[in-house]
Parts: sequence; structure tokens; C-alpha cells
Amino acid sequence: MQWYDTNRGRQRLQSEMELLAIDFPQMKFGLLEDDTAFVAGYIGPSDKLRKSYYVVAAYPYGYPNGNRIKVYVPHIDFCSDVPHLYGEDQELCLEHNDFNHDDTICTVIGWVIQWLILYENFLQTGETW
Repeated sequence: MQWYDTNRGRQRLQSEMELLAIDFPQMKFGLLEDDTAFVAGYIGPSDKLRKSYYVVAAYPYGYPNGNRIKVYVPHIDFCSDVPHLYGEDQELCLEHNDFNHDDTICTVIGWVIQWLILYENFLQTGETW
């Protein structure tokens, strides 16, 4: 059973969809064949981001009970020295003191935007974060 199959899960999903439509209308919800929920869409360009990035955020089985949303930027082949990536699938590492595994998708997208800003700065200056 997926996290959104319970009453509480459906309420959480509905709330997240409503907030997403307001804060990030370019991001859309979807379901994979295995019923994994995800959000995908373009972020940027903006006054903070020079480029546009296609972002996919997948809700893991068991979310939000200790399992974080996993975020990918699938159309970028990150070079090996880019900091804050997990493993070979190049999941963005968003965890820090203020990050919670049960953060809403809007909060996670906010962290993704911050990650992308730092990534662009890294490309320009070589400074890690």
C-alpha cells in the first residue's frame, strides 16, 4: 500500500497538490507504473537561475515516515566533482540541519532551487558549498 492510499495520505496528497498549483504551477503530479507518486517540471530561468532545469521529485514508498522525497535533474550529466549528489543515480543531496524527511513538496522544491543556485555558482567559480 502506498502512503497516499490511507485517508491521512490522501489528505496530505490533496493539500500538497493544492499548494503546488499555487506556488509552482509548472510542476505536475503523476504516477509511475508501480504507483510511485512524483512531481516533475521545469524550474528557471529566473532572476536567481540562469538556466531552466527539468526536475523530477519522487515520493518513496512509506513517505513521509522517515523516507525523504528523492530529487533528480535527469537531463544533466553532472561531472564527477559536483558536490552534494548521492550515488550513481545522481540524486540531489538536499539534507542539512533544516531539512526534514516529511517536508512538503513545496518546501523540497524550495531546497532544489537553492541547490541549483549553488550549482550554477559552482560551475562559474568552482567554489563548493
